[in-house]
Amino acid sequence: MRVDGTLLTGVNQYRTAITKPGNDYVVYWYVPFPEALGAGQHRITYRVTWKSQVFDGYEFFGPGSTTPVEEGSCTFTVR
Repeated sequence: MRVDGTLLTGVNQYRTAITKPGNDYVVYWYVPFPEALGAGQHRITYRVTWKSQVFDGYEFFGPGSTTPVEEGSCTFTVR
């Protein structure tokens, strides 16, 4: 996981337990950033890999699946 290109390490220590409040599995990360973010738009990017294949109720992920890696991003604004 990166914020504005800065790699954040050890992020799994800041994740919540996996829950299933409905039909989908959910997990949240509350990762402290090493310095205050200035006002303006910022970007989070991530890349997920799996050690073994998993099924989330809709599709398979990981080795041998059609989704061996997942990458994504989102932006947010600090005011």
